[in-house]
Amino acid sequence: MNDDYDDEEFIDSVQFPSDINASTVAPIQYTIQRTPVIKVNDFKQHFLESLRNETPDTDAELQNVNLDLDDVRIVTEYEIFDNQIKSKVMEQLPNTQKTTTTTTTTTSTPSDDNNNITSTINTDGSIGISLPIGTLINELVQGKQSPIFDDTILVVAIYHSQRNQKMMELLVRGSQKLTSLRDKIYCLCDHIMDGNNRKSGFFFINNVFYNDKRQNENLLYSRKIIEWLNNGNRETSHLSEMLMENTTFNDLSLSLGEKYLYCHQGHCEHLMVFEELRMLNINDQQDINLYPIIKYQSKLRRRKCKVCDIYPAKYVTYGDPNVPESPYFFCDECYRAFHYSKEGFLLYSSFQVYPYYHE
Repeated sequence: MNDDYDDEEFIDSVQFPSDINASTVAPIQYTIQRTPVIKVNDFKQHFLESLRNETPDTDAELQNVNLDLDDVRIVTEYEIFDNQIKSKVMEQLPNTQKTTTTTTTTTSTPSDDNNNITSTINTDGSIGISLPIGTLINELVQGKQSPIFDDTILVVAIYHSQRNQKMMELLVRGSQKLTSLRDKIYCLCDHIMDGNNRKSGFFFINNVFYNDKRQNENLLYSRKIIEWLNNGNRETSHLSEMLMENTTFNDLSLSLGEKYLYCHQGHCEHLMVFEELRMLNINDQQDINLYPIIKYQSKLRRRKCKVCDIYPAKYVTYGDPNVPESPYFFCDECYRAFHYSKEGFLLYSSFQVYPYYHE
Protein backbone atom coordinates (compact mmCIF):
# COMPACT_ATOMS: atom_id res chain seq x y z
CA MET A 1 0.00 0.00 0.00
CA ASN A 2 1.25 3.45 -0.86
CA ASP A 3 -0.22 6.61 0.65
CA ASP A 4 1.52 9.14 -1.58
CA TYR A 5 -0.20 8.53 -4.91
CA ASP A 6 -1.53 11.64 -6.60
CA ASP A 7 -5.13 12.47 -7.46
CA GLU A 8 -4.12 12.95 -11.09
CA GLU A 9 -2.72 9.46 -11.56
CA PHE A 10 -4.60 7.26 -14.00
CA ILE A 11 -4.38 3.70 -15.17
CA ASP A 12 -3.18 3.58 -18.76
CA SER A 13 -5.55 0.75 -19.65
CA VAL A 14 -8.84 2.62 -19.31
CA GLN A 15 -11.56 0.49 -20.89
CA PHE A 16 -14.30 2.32 -22.78
CA PRO A 17 -17.63 0.84 -23.90
CA SER A 18 -17.90 0.13 -27.61
CA ASP A 19 -19.46 2.82 -29.74
CA ILE A 20 -23.13 2.02 -30.50
CA ASN A 21 -24.88 3.85 -33.30
CA ALA A 22 -28.30 2.20 -33.18
CA SER A 23 -31.18 4.22 -31.70
CA THR A 24 -34.75 3.08 -31.25
CA VAL A 25 -37.85 4.11 -29.36
CA ALA A 26 -38.08 2.19 -26.10
CA PRO A 27 -40.80 -0.31 -25.28
CA ILE A 28 -42.51 -0.27 -21.90
CA GLN A 29 -39.81 -2.16 -19.97
CA TYR A 30 -36.29 -3.49 -20.48
CA THR A 31 -34.38 -6.25 -18.75
CA ILE A 32 -30.69 -6.96 -18.20
CA GLN A 33 -30.13 -8.03 -21.82
CA ARG A 34 -28.10 -5.52 -23.80
CA THR A 35 -30.26 -3.15 -25.80
CA PRO A 36 -29.65 -0.51 -28.45
CA VAL A 37 -29.07 3.03 -27.18
CA ILE A 38 -32.16 4.41 -25.47
CA LYS A 39 -32.96 8.05 -24.84
CA VAL A 40 -34.66 7.98 -21.47
CA ASN A 41 -36.82 11.01 -22.26
CA ASP A 42 -37.99 9.32 -25.48
CA PHE A 43 -38.93 6.26 -23.45
CA LYS A 44 -41.08 8.40 -21.16
CA GLN A 45 -42.78 10.20 -24.05
CA HIS A 46 -43.36 6.92 -25.84
CA PHE A 47 -45.11 5.54 -22.78
CA LEU A 48 -47.41 8.56 -22.45
CA GLU A 49 -48.13 8.44 -26.18
CA SER A 50 -49.13 4.79 -25.86
CA LEU A 51 -51.64 5.79 -23.18
CA ARG A 52 -53.15 8.39 -25.48
CA ASN A 53 -53.47 5.84 -28.29
CA GLU A 54 -55.16 3.37 -25.96
CA THR A 55 -57.75 5.84 -24.60
CA PRO A 56 -61.13 4.09 -25.08
CA ASP A 57 -64.17 5.58 -26.80
CA THR A 58 -66.28 7.47 -24.25
CA ASP A 59 -69.43 5.83 -25.68
CA ALA A 60 -68.00 2.34 -25.40
CA GLU A 61 -69.58 -0.23 -23.15
CA LEU A 62 -66.38 -0.40 -21.06
CA GLN A 63 -67.02 3.08 -19.71
CA ASN A 64 -69.25 1.61 -17.00
CA VAL A 65 -68.11 -1.68 -15.55
CA ASN A 66 -70.36 -3.05 -12.82
CA LEU A 67 -68.32 -4.89 -10.22
CA ASP A 68 -69.83 -7.00 -7.47
CA LEU A 69 -67.66 -7.69 -4.44
CA ASP A 70 -68.92 -11.28 -4.38
CA ASP A 71 -67.44 -11.73 -7.87
CA VAL A 72 -63.91 -10.88 -6.83
CA ARG A 73 -63.54 -12.36 -3.34
CA ILE A 74 -63.33 -15.94 -2.13
CA VAL A 75 -66.45 -17.25 -0.37
CA THR A 76 -65.52 -19.07 2.83
CA GLU A 77 -66.99 -22.39 3.94
CA TYR A 78 -68.64 -20.59 6.84
CA GLU A 79 -70.46 -18.22 4.46
CA ILE A 80 -71.62 -21.13 2.29
CA PHE A 81 -73.00 -22.92 5.35
CA ASP A 82 -74.61 -19.71 6.62
CA ASN A 83 -76.32 -19.08 3.26
CA GLN A 84 -77.70 -22.63 3.23
CA ILE A 85 -79.24 -22.10 6.67
CA LYS A 86 -80.78 -18.79 5.58
CA SER A 87 -82.30 -20.37 2.47
CA LYS A 88 -83.86 -23.16 4.55
CA VAL A 89 -85.35 -20.61 6.95
CA MET A 90 -86.73 -18.53 4.08
CA GLU A 91 -88.43 -21.59 2.61
CA GLN A 92 -90.31 -22.17 5.88
CA LEU A 93 -91.55 -18.57 6.20
CA PRO A 94 -95.00 -17.53 4.90
CA ASN A 95 -95.08 -15.99 1.45
CA THR A 96 -95.94 -12.58 2.89
CA GLN A 97 -92.71 -12.54 4.83
CA LYS A 98 -90.55 -13.71 1.93
CA THR A 99 -91.12 -10.57 -0.10
CA THR A 100 -88.31 -8.06 0.25
CA THR A 101 -88.22 -4.53 -1.00
CA THR A 102 -85.47 -3.90 -3.49
CA THR A 103 -84.10 -0.42 -3.02
CA THR A 104 -80.95 1.04 -4.39
CA THR A 105 -78.92 3.89 -3.05
CA THR A 106 -76.83 5.57 -5.71
CA THR A 107 -74.32 8.35 -5.35
CA SER A 108 -72.58 10.08 -8.22
CA THR A 109 -70.54 13.16 -8.91
CA PRO A 110 -72.39 16.17 -10.38
CA SER A 111 -70.61 16.15 -13.73
CA ASP A 112 -71.15 14.78 -17.20
CA ASP A 113 -71.87 11.08 -17.65
CA ASN A 114 -68.43 10.30 -18.95
CA ASN A 115 -66.76 11.47 -15.74
CA ASN A 116 -69.21 10.01 -13.19
CA ILE A 117 -67.83 7.69 -10.55
CA THR A 118 -70.96 5.86 -9.33
CA SER A 119 -71.30 3.49 -6.40
CA THR A 120 -74.45 1.42 -5.82
CA ILE A 121 -75.43 -0.36 -2.59
CA ASN A 122 -78.11 -3.03 -3.06
CA THR A 123 -80.37 -4.60 -0.47
CA ASP A 124 -78.71 -7.98 -0.89
CA GLY A 125 -75.44 -6.50 0.37
CA SER A 126 -73.70 -6.27 -3.01
CA ILE A 127 -71.92 -3.11 -4.09
CA GLY A 128 -71.87 -2.02 -7.72
CA ILE A 129 -69.19 0.40 -8.92
CA SER A 130 -69.06 2.23 -12.25
CA LEU A 131 -65.47 3.06 -13.20
CA PRO A 132 -64.81 5.87 -15.75
CA ILE A 133 -61.84 4.24 -17.51
CA GLY A 134 -61.48 7.03 -20.03
CA THR A 135 -61.23 9.66 -17.31
CA LEU A 136 -58.55 7.69 -15.48
CA ILE A 137 -56.33 7.36 -18.55
CA ASN A 138 -56.86 11.01 -19.52
CA GLU A 139 -55.75 12.10 -16.05
CA LEU A 140 -52.67 9.90 -16.32
CA VAL A 141 -51.77 11.45 -19.67
CA GLN A 142 -52.40 14.99 -18.45
CA GLY A 143 -50.34 14.45 -15.31
CA LYS A 144 -53.23 14.85 -12.87
CA GLN A 145 -52.38 11.54 -11.25
CA SER A 146 -48.97 12.86 -10.18
CA PRO A 147 -46.58 11.43 -9.16
CA ILE A 148 -47.70 8.07 -10.63
CA PHE A 149 -46.48 7.62 -14.22
CA ASP A 150 -44.82 11.04 -14.30
CA ASP A 151 -41.25 9.80 -13.83
CA THR A 152 -38.96 6.94 -14.78
CA ILE A 153 -37.22 4.38 -12.59
CA LEU A 154 -33.78 2.97 -13.42
CA VAL A 155 -32.04 0.04 -11.75
CA VAL A 156 -28.26 0.57 -11.60
CA ALA A 157 -25.71 -2.06 -10.58
CA ILE A 158 -22.26 -1.00 -9.30
CA TYR A 159 -19.43 -3.56 -9.39
CA HIS A 160 -16.36 -3.96 -7.20
CA SER A 161 -13.26 -2.16 -8.42
CA GLN A 162 -11.01 -5.26 -8.23
CA ARG A 163 -13.38 -8.23 -8.38
CA ASN A 164 -16.04 -9.16 -10.90
CA GLN A 165 -18.68 -8.95 -8.20
CA LYS A 166 -21.79 -6.82 -7.87
CA MET A 167 -21.27 -4.43 -5.00
CA MET A 168 -24.51 -2.46 -4.99
CA GLU A 169 -27.82 -2.29 -6.81
CA LEU A 170 -29.85 0.90 -6.58
CA LEU A 171 -33.14 2.40 -7.74
CA VAL A 172 -32.89 5.95 -9.07
CA ARG A 173 -35.56 8.33 -10.31
CA GLY A 174 -35.20 9.75 -13.79
CA SER A 175 -35.67 13.32 -12.59
CA GLN A 176 -32.74 13.07 -10.16
CA LYS A 177 -29.28 14.46 -10.86
CA LEU A 178 -26.42 12.06 -11.49
CA THR A 179 -24.76 13.39 -8.35
CA SER A 180 -27.46 11.73 -6.23
CA LEU A 181 -26.23 8.32 -7.42
CA ARG A 182 -22.58 9.20 -6.92
CA ASP A 183 -23.21 10.32 -3.33
CA LYS A 184 -24.99 7.02 -2.57
CA ILE A 185 -22.25 4.71 -3.87
CA TYR A 186 -20.11 3.26 -1.09
CA CYS A 187 -16.45 2.54 -1.74
CA LEU A 188 -13.74 2.03 0.87
CA CYS A 189 -11.35 4.28 -1.06
CA ASP A 190 -13.49 7.28 -0.12
CA HIS A 191 -12.87 6.64 3.58
CA ILE A 192 -9.19 5.74 3.85
CA MET A 193 -6.06 7.90 3.78
CA ASP A 194 -7.21 11.34 2.59
CA GLY A 195 -10.09 10.00 0.46
CA ASN A 196 -12.62 12.25 2.20
CA ASN A 197 -10.76 15.29 0.88
CA ARG A 198 -10.74 14.18 -2.76
CA LYS A 199 -14.14 14.58 -4.38
CA SER A 200 -13.19 14.37 -8.06
CA GLY A 201 -14.88 11.72 -10.18
CA PHE A 202 -16.87 11.02 -13.32
CA PHE A 203 -19.36 8.69 -14.97
CA PHE A 204 -18.57 7.57 -18.51
CA ILE A 205 -21.85 6.73 -20.25
CA ASN A 206 -22.30 6.29 -23.99
CA ASN A 207 -19.14 8.25 -24.91
CA VAL A 208 -19.93 11.15 -22.56
CA PHE A 209 -17.86 12.08 -19.50
CA TYR A 210 -20.09 13.37 -16.69
CA ASN A 211 -17.66 15.14 -14.34
CA ASP A 212 -18.34 16.14 -10.75
CA LYS A 213 -17.42 19.83 -10.43
CA ARG A 214 -19.50 20.71 -7.40
CA GLN A 215 -16.34 21.85 -5.67
CA ASN A 216 -13.95 24.26 -7.34
CA GLU A 217 -10.91 22.15 -6.48
CA ASN A 218 -12.34 19.07 -8.20
CA LEU A 219 -10.30 17.94 -11.19
CA LEU A 220 -11.76 17.24 -14.61
CA TYR A 221 -10.52 13.70 -15.10
CA SER A 222 -11.91 13.66 -18.63
CA ARG A 223 -9.41 16.32 -19.72
CA LYS A 224 -6.52 14.10 -18.67
CA ILE A 225 -7.98 11.05 -20.39
CA ILE A 226 -8.73 12.85 -23.65
CA GLU A 227 -5.22 14.34 -23.59
CA TRP A 228 -3.78 10.84 -23.06
CA LEU A 229 -5.80 9.52 -26.00
CA ASN A 230 -4.70 12.39 -28.24
CA ASN A 231 -1.06 11.72 -27.37
CA GLY A 232 -1.59 8.17 -28.58
CA ASN A 233 -3.06 9.42 -31.88
CA ARG A 234 -6.45 7.93 -31.03
CA GLU A 235 -9.79 9.27 -32.24
CA THR A 236 -11.54 11.46 -29.65
CA SER A 237 -14.07 13.40 -31.73
CA HIS A 238 -16.90 11.12 -30.55
CA LEU A 239 -16.18 11.93 -26.89
CA SER A 240 -17.83 14.81 -25.06
CA GLU A 241 -17.91 16.30 -21.55
CA MET A 242 -20.78 17.38 -19.30
CA LEU A 243 -21.33 18.07 -15.60
CA MET A 244 -23.16 15.44 -13.57
CA GLU A 245 -24.64 18.08 -11.26
CA ASN A 246 -26.44 19.59 -14.28
CA THR A 247 -27.63 16.29 -15.77
CA THR A 248 -30.60 14.13 -14.80
CA PHE A 249 -31.04 10.45 -15.63
CA ASN A 250 -33.87 11.44 -17.98
CA ASP A 251 -31.28 13.36 -20.02
CA LEU A 252 -29.15 10.26 -20.63
CA SER A 253 -28.81 8.12 -23.72
CA LEU A 254 -27.81 4.66 -22.59
CA SER A 255 -27.88 0.99 -23.43
CA LEU A 256 -29.31 -1.39 -20.86
CA GLY A 257 -26.90 -4.22 -20.08
CA GLU A 258 -23.88 -2.26 -21.36
CA LYS A 259 -20.86 -1.77 -19.12
CA TYR A 260 -20.18 1.86 -18.26
CA LEU A 261 -17.58 3.37 -15.96
CA TYR A 262 -17.54 5.16 -12.62
CA CYS A 263 -14.10 6.52 -11.69
CA HIS A 264 -13.09 8.31 -8.49
CA GLN A 265 -10.07 8.79 -6.24
CA GLY A 266 -7.83 9.16 -9.29
CA HIS A 267 -7.65 5.50 -10.24
CA CYS A 268 -10.47 3.56 -8.49
CA GLU A 269 -12.69 2.28 -11.30
CA HIS A 270 -16.07 0.56 -11.01
CA LEU A 271 -18.14 -0.95 -13.78
CA MET A 272 -21.74 0.20 -13.71
CA VAL A 273 -24.65 -1.38 -15.57
CA PHE A 274 -28.15 -0.03 -16.07
CA GLU A 275 -30.22 -3.19 -15.69
CA GLU A 276 -33.78 -1.93 -16.02
CA LEU A 277 -35.79 1.05 -17.21
CA ARG A 278 -39.49 1.46 -16.48
CA MET A 279 -42.11 3.97 -15.43
CA LEU A 280 -42.84 4.83 -11.82
CA ASN A 281 -45.96 3.04 -10.59
CA ILE A 282 -48.18 2.95 -7.53
CA ASN A 283 -46.15 0.15 -5.94
CA ASP A 284 -42.97 2.25 -5.90
CA GLN A 285 -41.88 4.61 -3.17
CA GLN A 286 -43.39 7.96 -4.16
CA ASP A 287 -41.16 10.26 -2.07
CA ILE A 288 -38.30 11.29 -4.36
CA ASN A 289 -36.27 12.41 -1.33
CA LEU A 290 -35.83 8.74 -0.35
CA TYR A 291 -34.10 7.92 -3.65
CA PRO A 292 -31.67 6.46 -4.59
CA ILE A 293 -32.92 3.33 -2.82
CA ILE A 294 -30.45 0.52 -2.19
CA LYS A 295 -31.94 -2.77 -3.40
CA TYR A 296 -28.84 -4.81 -2.72
CA GLN A 297 -25.47 -4.29 -1.03
CA SER A 298 -22.85 -6.99 -0.69
CA LYS A 299 -21.83 -7.98 2.79
CA LEU A 300 -18.57 -6.48 3.95
CA ARG A 301 -15.99 -9.11 4.93
CA ARG A 302 -13.78 -8.22 7.87
CA ARG A 303 -10.89 -10.40 9.03
CA LYS A 304 -10.29 -11.41 12.62
CA CYS A 305 -7.13 -10.68 14.56
CA LYS A 306 -4.56 -13.39 13.77
CA VAL A 307 -3.17 -13.29 17.32
CA CYS A 308 -6.25 -13.77 19.49
CA ASP A 309 -8.62 -14.94 16.71
CA ILE A 310 -11.47 -13.34 18.65
CA TYR A 311 -11.79 -9.64 17.88
CA PRO A 312 -12.05 -8.10 14.41
CA ALA A 313 -8.81 -6.71 12.99
CA LYS A 314 -8.19 -3.00 13.28
CA TYR A 315 -4.63 -2.78 11.90
CA VAL A 316 -2.76 -4.51 9.09
CA THR A 317 1.04 -4.66 8.95
CA TYR A 318 3.36 -5.24 5.99
CA GLY A 319 6.93 -6.46 6.33
CA ASP A 320 6.69 -7.03 10.08
CA PRO A 321 9.82 -9.14 10.91
CA ASN A 322 8.27 -10.73 14.03
CA VAL A 323 5.20 -12.29 12.42
CA PRO A 324 5.12 -15.33 10.12
CA GLU A 325 3.41 -13.67 7.14
CA SER A 326 2.68 -10.38 5.44
CA PRO A 327 0.14 -8.84 5.57
CA TYR A 328 -0.73 -9.59 9.17
CA PHE A 329 -3.89 -8.50 10.94
CA PHE A 330 -4.15 -7.27 14.55
CA CYS A 331 -6.96 -6.11 16.77
CA ASP A 332 -6.27 -2.94 18.75
CA GLU A 333 -5.30 -4.72 21.99
CA CYS A 334 -3.01 -7.31 20.38
CA TYR A 335 -1.32 -4.73 18.15
CA ARG A 336 -0.37 -2.53 21.11
CA ALA A 337 0.74 -5.47 23.27
CA PHE A 338 2.89 -6.80 20.40
CA HIS A 339 4.54 -3.53 19.31
CA TYR A 340 4.62 -1.26 22.37
CA SER A 341 6.25 -1.46 25.79
CA LYS A 342 4.34 -1.04 29.03
CA GLU A 343 5.48 2.57 29.06
CA GLY A 344 3.92 3.12 25.62
CA PHE A 345 7.11 3.23 23.54
CA LEU A 346 7.27 1.60 20.10
CA LEU A 347 9.55 -1.44 20.31
CA TYR A 348 10.60 -1.48 16.65
CA SER A 349 9.60 0.33 13.47
CA SER A 350 10.89 -1.85 10.64
CA PHE A 351 7.41 -2.41 9.18
CA GLN A 352 4.46 -0.57 7.66
CA VAL A 353 1.10 -0.35 9.39
CA TYR A 354 -2.26 0.89 8.14
CA PRO A 355 -5.75 1.07 9.59
CA TYR A 356 -7.83 -1.92 8.53
CA TYR A 357 -11.52 -1.55 7.66
CA HIS A 358 -12.78 -4.49 5.62
CA GLU A 359 -12.12 -6.38 2.42
